[in-house]
Amino acid sequence: MIKKRKIKKSVLYFFFFLLLLFIFFLFRSRSYELQYTVDDVLVTERYYKKEKMYQYVFSYQDREYVLNIEGHAFKKKLVKKIEIKSNEQIICLNIEGKLPFYPVCSEDSNLLSYHLVDPELIPETFRKNEEEHVVDSNQYKIYDLNKKTFFIWNYKGFDIISDKKNTNVSLYSKDIYTIPLTIKVGEAILMADYSDTYEFSKFFVIQKNGKVKELVLDSKLSFESYFLGTYKKSAYLMDKKNKKEYEIYPSRLAMRTISKDGMGKIFSQHDFETVTLNSLSTSEKFFTFSSLGEFSIEDDQRLYYKTNGTKVRIANEEVKAIVEQNCEEVYYLVQDELRYYNLSSGEKKVLSSFEWNFNYKNMIYIF
Repeated sequence: MIKKRKIKKSVLYFFFFLLLLFIFFLFRSRSYELQYTVDDVLVTERYYKKEKMYQYVFSYQDREYVLNIEGHAFKKKLVKKIEIKSNEQIICLNIEGKLPFYPVCSEDSNLLSYHLVDPELIPETFRKNEEEHVVDSNQYKIYDLNKKTFFIWNYKGFDIISDKKNTNVSLYSKDIYTIPLTIKVGEAILMADYSDTYEFSKFFVIQKNGKVKELVLDSKLSFESYFLGTYKKSAYLMDKKNKKEYEIYPSRLAMRTISKDGMGKIFSQHDFETVTLNSLSTSEKFFTFSSLGEFSIEDDQRLYYKTNGTKVRIANEEVKAIVEQNCEEVYYLVQDELRYYNLSSGEKKVLSSFEWNFNYKNMIYIF
């Protein structure tokens, strides 16, 4: 009897294991592409497993509207309803379904963000509340910090602005107006010591909590250097004068030479590539990463979101710099205002400073 019970338990465990295996293979995420029609609009639905992101292409009246959404759902065919609204030359597709879809719009043959159109063309939940709450703090106007902490260069150090408190970090006794050898790496800012003029022998590592550490170097680096970019927890610097490339680890207060025999490396799309130090010295080259979409300032000085061969106008005003971005959101400067834009929630003001009318490069870092 006991032996039979053991056999039955073994069989039950085996079938339970098979059931779990079946559920795993049924619901595990995988990349796919399919097409279907909703309310006379042809929908192309793509899921990219690596990026954990959906890309939708809506084909309507010989025009393609592209929409990217981060996330994952176990089902497919996630668009359930599309309502078309139009006014003169503007057309908006208001999409409903199993993901946080947002409206996509066009004017004539150009695509534009829904927050630039007549609010009557989009659902009420996407209509912007015009009420603004402004707080004056020293030389800054604070609108909505978006639950972030901002480090702003004040020529002697950094002003730190957050929802909790405003403080500052002092680094120099004299004014330093430009700080090109400064970069954000993970949860810290890496900055060359600008006490000297032509060469430097240490970096400051300014942490998110405002604490400052020093990375003292074994040899001096030339100010004729530039950062190629960051990867994981490291920053990569090219010393053009001495033709050497370095990998810097701010969290470990360490640096190593990675160039050898006249060759260095650069990250391009998916992996590192070997390049000559001459090419890195004669012209500045920067890391590039594969992405489903990116924000860029075009020739008309307007901000656009570029994806799948299309570009969507984000701002009607001239944009002078992109401060930080990822595939779904961007911080950028319009005159003396720092603004934030999210593909789903739209645009809002963050901070403003009169000083940004004159000097703004490498001055704002966001955590």
